[in-house]
Amino acid sequence: MPSFGGRAAAVLLALLALASISLPGASAKEQGPPIRRVVGEYEVLVSYSREPLLEVSNALLIEVREVSGGAPVANLESSISVLATAQREDVTRPLPVLLRPRAGEPGSYEGVFVPPVIGRYEFRVLGDIRGTPIDEKFISDPGGLPDIKVADSDFTSRGALIAIVLLVAFLVGLAVIAVYQVSKRRQRTQAKV
Repeated sequence: MPSFGGRAAAVLLALLALASISLPGASAKEQGPPIRRVVGEYEVLVSYSREPLLEVSNALLIEVREVSGGAPVANLESSISVLATAQREDVTRPLPVLLRPRAGEPGSYEGVFVPPVIGRYEFRVLGDIRGTPIDEKFISDPGGLPDIKVADSDFTSRGALIAIVLLVAFLVGLAVIAVYQVSKRRQRTQAKV
């Protein structure tokens, strides 16, 4: 039969394994439909990968398809780019967004970014799609991209889960030490009698 310390270690390992698994629905909420623009013979759909939260990594998703037939347009990562800005009150600052193809999804691209402020965001898609120039702005406003929000609760983030697991591990460790000390004290008291 495993000792109390062995059981505590097993519980700790189970908690650490649980913390390494992402909770379903914890990091992503259902987004509205993407913003659709037609550029020449191509359709461009833009959305976020998840609910946009302040200081939480996200991605601008760009999908390019042919209008006739809907075939995806792949290999545009070197011919289109994204210039982004974040504006708070009267201060506008550039927001780095590196565009890359989405794995396993031809014609889909993502630009990973971290929203630094609550405010107005503008993403400008520039370049050309197979010779057709593109210069389209996608702005966070009513009817546009969703506004950046502050998370209701950070208790489901990976960092928060790890902190909770470490706190539980610390408390379990204290309990193990307390049980050990009490049992040693009883053994000494019984040995004196």
